[in-house]
Amino acid sequence: VAGVVARRLVGGCGTLVAGWGESVRYSNHTFTNGRWLGHAGLGGQSMMADPDSETMVVFFSVLENRHAHDDDYFPEIISMADEMIRLPTD
Repeated sequence: VAGVVARRLVGGCGTLVAGWGESVRYSNHTFTNGRWLGHAGLGGQSMMADPDSETMVVFFSVLENRHAHDDDYFPEIISMADEMIRLPTD
């Protein structure tokens, strides 16, 4: 993106990305169940990839709240993506 990630948290809502002012932040929300690797992004986006089956699920959404994040929002999205990852690929 812009290169180096700044090392300061802003109101608990992610880390500012250097060179992008106050508008771009990174939040380290990496998770796994041992089979797939996922990342929940700021604003409600989510990505999950299973390297063994070469399957990826990407979910785009917008959380319209002050922090663009809600921990109660992601469990259902993670479950949906996990179900899709497990679908037969043949």
